[in-house]
Amino acid sequence: MTPEEHTEAWRNNIKSKAQEIQGLLNEVIGLLPMVADEKRKSKFEERLQTVTAKARAMHDLYGPNLAPQTLQELTHSLTQWKSNLQDHNVTRKIAELWQPIGKLNGEEEISNELSFSAILEKHNRDGTLQKCLEELISSLEKLLAAGDDTLTKQAATELERILAELKKRKNESLFDIQPWIEFALVSTGAIVDHYTGTPIATIAAAALVAAKESQIQVNNLFTLAYHEYVESLKMKGQAKWEGIFGKKLKGASLEDIQKAIQSPDGLKSLPEPDTLALPPASSEQ
Repeated sequence: MTPEEHTEAWRNNIKSKAQEIQGLLNEVIGLLPMVADEKRKSKFEERLQTVTAKARAMHDLYGPNLAPQTLQELTHSLTQWKSNLQDHNVTRKIAELWQPIGKLNGEEEISNELSFSAILEKHNRDGTLQKCLEELISSLEKLLAAGDDTLTKQAATELERILAELKKRKNESLFDIQPWIEFALVSTGAIVDHYTGTPIATIAAAALVAAKESQIQVNNLFTLAYHEYVESLKMKGQAKWEGIFGKKLKGASLEDIQKAIQSPDGLKSLPEPDTLALPPASSEQ
């Protein structure tokens, strides 16, 4: 088989798989009303599992991290759908992808440069963060319900907004959810500190712990994606970039660097790094 024939066969395979997934999606969407009937729900779940597996397998036809955005989004949404059937945003997203997925033909433009965001969201698909967020949302709801006669109007308004944003963004990108987790962390911490020794502080403490667990999970995901992204770049001088020299530069303040430049030891005099800096926050994207 010539290279041209091999390419043509590959593209035909892509077309075939894409149309198969589109057909399965059509079937799954048609079965959605069965979810309300426990006796018939298993049929929907079985077909959903099948189309999700087909979508995941199709990634292998493109290669690691090279699947087109349409396929990545569909696979991510299908994975979420099983535990979020009541989330109309996920359902709508899947319906919107029904037509684009059937048009895949192997001629999509695939960037040779891996997206940090794509790698980050891939690591987010294990569902651990979603469990943390559900606990945080539940804890904030309990705090607001119990704080009717205790919390100030300002505190209650702040918590209500945080809760609404967390609910709205829990299935969005990590860059969207990260600041709201941190707002929840600080706001609940302030309530625990202000109402120490009271019943409301105990309830707020549960929300504080849930917020911290969510923040830790986000940071873990950033770290995993960070290292995978660096590895994918295959940069020259990577050992130095990842070594103590690079870590010192990334962890130093501008003032530290300016002082080091003027010192006899140069950049060797930079302080030892405490932690490796995380990727930029959403405001910098």
